[in-house]
Amino acid sequence: GDKVLIFSTSQKAILYDPVNDIIVEVAPINIGQE
Repeated sequence: GDKVLIFSTSQKAILYDPVNDIIVEVAPINIGQE
């Protein structure tokens, strides 16, 4: 299965496929910005 990598400092979530060694999707995220 794919892996989700969360980078809170750069506020990005990356969906990674380790089998094909590719990045499937990169999405901006907001954590704790109330």
